Amino acid sequence: MYPIVVLALLPFLSSAIPVSPLQSNSSTPFVLRALRLGFPIHLSTLNANDGQFWLGKATSSSCPAEPKTDCPTETETAVVDTHVPFGQSIYVAKDGTLSFTAAHEEEKVVAASTAYPAGFAYDRDARSFTFAGTPSKGWLACPVAAESGDGDGEGPWLVYADLKRGGKTGCLAFEAGGVEYGGVAVWEYD
Repeated sequence: MYPIVVLALLPFLSSAIPVSPLQSNSSTPFVLRALRLGFPIHLSTLNANDGQFWLGKATSSSCPAEPKTDCPTETETAVVDTHVPFGQSIYVAKDGTLSFTAAHEEEKVVAASTAYPAGFAYDRDARSFTFAGTPSKGWLACPVAAESGDGDGEGPWLVYADLKRGGKTGCLAFEAGGVEYGGVAVWEYD
């Protein structure tokens, strides 16, 4: 009787998996920059905004109303360095977007059917940030306005793991380089 119940519940138990920690040879927070010489995204900072990472869009962060604390207003995103309990984690959504978990997600789980939670690595010596959780070929920056047909390909740029092009136009492949972050961690990224 019990084996049947376990087998019946197995699909539900495997639909959410923990987000794995970033593999890094550095304990220092770091900021990511796009590296693509001769293009408008070169040296742009990858910023956290609305659950995803962007080039050319400001970092979005906030602090709680209580308890009253000094609220850091940093303009760069330190991957992912926050004061919020349980922190925040990064993952690649099934559509390829480089994303981060909402604040206060104690379990830090993402649905296996909608995300690739593992495979990130930061090499402090080489200053490179990679994702090998899928057959990814690096990173893409795709101008959002160009996809809607009303832009000129100048961004803001949504960051994707290069899983497959999927009909996106105007995207630029780039490498992600890391720079150690000396600022104060924000409370949480929005």
